[in-house]
Amino acid sequence: MRCQFAEARDDIDAANDEIGTVYFNEEFEMAESSVQAALDAYAALLAKLGTADGSSGMPGGQRGAVQRAHGLKVEQLKGELQMLRDKALED
Repeated sequence: MRCQFAEARDDIDAANDEIGTVYFNEEFEMAESSVQAALDAYAALLAKLGTADGSSGMPGGQRGAVQRAHGLKVEQLKGELQMLRDKALED
């Protein structure tokens, strides 16, 4: 999952560098795809870990730890992709 987050950040940076060029659309699509893959991996991991009270899946303490460790990264990816989308609309 860490690799997916890193790849998504790299793709966002690459797309940001291409704003205003003919390459932007392709780079933006790659960034969007990478972010979605990272979000899907995070959601799948949370689903595997079960509920926060531990009633299904692995113990709930692990789910909380994953949410604390990666929740802000997920929100940051979403925010960076949205900022990139907004910048592109300005140009």
